Amino acid sequence: LKSFAQIYALSGGQDPVLLKLRSRSGRPSKLRAALYNSKLWLIERWPIKGRSAFKDYYKKKCAEAKNSIVLATPYFVPSPWLTRSLKKAARRGIKIEIIIPRKTDNLFIDSMHRILARSMNYASFLFLPEMNHAKVLLVDDREGLIGSNNIDAQSFDYNLEASVIFQRKDMVGDLKKILETWKKTALPIEVIEKGYRLTIIRVILRWIAKILQPIL
Repeated sequence: LKSFAQIYALSGGQDPVLLKLRSRSGRPSKLRAALYNSKLWLIERWPIKGRSAFKDYYKKKCAEAKNSIVLATPYFVPSPWLTRSLKKAARRGIKIEIIIPRKTDNLFIDSMHRILARSMNYASFLFLPEMNHAKVLLVDDREGLIGSNNIDAQSFDYNLEASVIFQRKDMVGDLKKILETWKKTALPIEVIEKGYRLTIIRVILRWIAKILQPIL
């Protein structure tokens, strides 16, 4: 409720009842207590407070992972700090899987996906046949994240974002089943780009992508 009230106020809302919820403090409500008991946490990114919340969380999970990291997102244009974190995890033997659509609503992003799939050879890229707007992180089949944040600089550095983190076995199990279903229909980059050849145009696109990646 507090998160909603803050966004409501930023959007120009005037209802005094809702505005009061922004500063509600004191003892946790029954709902909040229930969330903690259920191993559910809300993570938010605001222009001032919590600016690095998602960045800190993803870095921490990459460093702590023991077996696997699965990412699903419609737009995968990671900042250099995230590619470094994923690469370090892969060097420790962590299996990295990235599930993205074969075609999005942005041709440049589609090109970026293929460029990254070629350059990030320490990760397995799986391309879905249809657009998928899910934003998901699963670590070691023990902790999941579902929310609004894409894997790009806009979500990590600029936008208002909110996601839910959970460790409940039933929720993690359901998320794993969904991801496994998607994997069955997805294709690796080797199949998507069978007969791939490095051309001058592709080289130019790689350089453009490298320059723009930190701000996309």
